[in-house]
Amino acid sequence: MILNILSSIYQFFVNKRNKKFDKGKIKLTQTKAKVISIGNLIAGGTGKTPLTIKLVNLLKNQGYKVGVVGRGYGRKSKELIILDNNLENYSSDITGDEMLLIAKKTNLPVAIFHRKYIAAKELDSKYNLDIILIDDGFQHRYLHRDIDIILINNETINNPNTIPKGYLREPLQNYNRADFILLENGINKDKINFEKSKIHFYDKKTNKVRIISKDNENYLTKYNLKVLLTCSIANPKNFLNFVDNLGFEVAKQYFYKDHYNYEINDINNIISDCKRLNIKHIITTEKDLIKLKNYFNVLFQNEINILIIEIDIEIENETQLLQTITNLLNFK
Repeated sequence: MILNILSSIYQFFVNKRNKKFDKGKIKLTQTKAKVISIGNLIAGGTGKTPLTIKLVNLLKNQGYKVGVVGRGYGRKSKELIILDNNLENYSSDITGDEMLLIAKKTNLPVAIFHRKYIAAKELDSKYNLDIILIDDGFQHRYLHRDIDIILINNETINNPNTIPKGYLREPLQNYNRADFILLENGINKDKINFEKSKIHFYDKKTNKVRIISKDNENYLTKYNLKVLLTCSIANPKNFLNFVDNLGFEVAKQYFYKDHYNYEINDINNIISDCKRLNIKHIITTEKDLIKLKNYFNVLFQNEINILIIEIDIEIENETQLLQTITNLLNFK
């Protein structure tokens, strides 16, 4: 009962805010570059960051000049930062894990600030960009966008309640605001009526497992290893399923809150468990690798290697979606 009341109060204020934007009562920031927002409805991971990386690289390969803006969740700094070179000088404490990962995997300028419209204006003034992508931008309505893309997974559909009763940041029906809806394959489509012209399907796929040791870095070809799993993402059980399905033996697991920054005590606990269970490999995500880098030496000194699962987004009819997006942006 209390959760119902609190969710209703939360939803009231969310709806009130959205109505101001819908009626044009709040002035939007405009950029010269076209803007694509990638977001979701749920407070949690649906694959926004992998999709951002994928779409950025697809657009870059088409010859467009692209940049990215994001909040930088989990960072301790507050100033506006633009990542465009010397990435080795930055840590996730300063940038947030996702933004640094995006910069490293795209080699394109990434602007980080809690007011994303200001970050976008800064990118727009410093670079002659064709397109700016907003990572996690669906609720950030202060910046005009030309295209809204949202990802919807089963968790979004199965518990369609707003915070705190559920995990939705705004009511489910607000998916209508999006230009494209990416539905995770296997979703129960009977629970909602989507406009078919907006729908595309996607999967999160595990392409490669990278191994980093004291002496080198390579890719694994066999996965029958005993591992300690550690991750700080929104849906850790999904990651555990990836690892299990590949054939790894997970002897111990650590789940931390999303965007958690590891501390030396965490590393010492991991090392202690590895020694106790005779584990030579820890397995983690690309996001976590960003935050574990400071502890490579101590892990290697204890003869512990690091395995990273690289997760990609596979979009059904990807070429068609990309063509539709560029057509909507009116690029010749």
